[in-house]
Amino acid sequence: MATTAPGSPYVESSDLVANYPAVSEALAERVDLVGVLPFADATARTTAIPSPVEGQMSSLSDEDAVYRYDGSAWVELGKNLVFDAATVAAQNSTTSTSYTALGGPAVTVVTGTKALVAVTAWQHNPTSSAYTYINHAVSGATTIAASDNNAGVMGGFSGAHITRTTTLHLVTGLTPGSNTFTMQYKTNTGTAYFQEREIFVQDMGS
Repeated sequence: MATTAPGSPYVESSDLVANYPAVSEALAERVDLVGVLPFADATARTTAIPSPVEGQMSSLSDEDAVYRYDGSAWVELGKNLVFDAATVAAQNSTTSTSYTALGGPAVTVVTGTKALVAVTAWQHNPTSSAYTYINHAVSGATTIAASDNNAGVMGGFSGAHITRTTTLHLVTGLTPGSNTFTMQYKTNTGTAYFQEREIFVQDMGS
């Protein structure tokens, strides 16, 4: 038995006929590791491959998608070519001085370990010298609380002002899988108002 440069076995003319079944089995096992294995859905894949190994690939007919196992989860290939987004147009308010969701918006994306996230909203707080903040939290495969790091901040004015604030940053250290990104809001004093709120998330792979 010989192998190609990438490691796939094949029969040579010098091989005995008795060796052919072993070579055939070795080739089939090699295809299972390096080929794109087709399945009807994720359930069928789990039944057939209960213990996948890093680098294995599969396709799911019900999703028309191709996945690669990264060592901990099946991650959809090509997901970073698109992004998901959500909008809440209605105005909501809060007096909370810690981050709160205020009904979103939120998007759920199958990500690798990195994602590019942007949030934007009209912000208003009539309290003099008040500050308002927008950011996001992550839940699902990963748990990350909203923080002032990379937050969109408006305020420090004497009087009422309405300003659209946008913040964009790369989130790293995600656990690959289904992650939900939810906008979060807070103020340091008074009542803060938010409307025309939007969140955009793009998977950036691993």
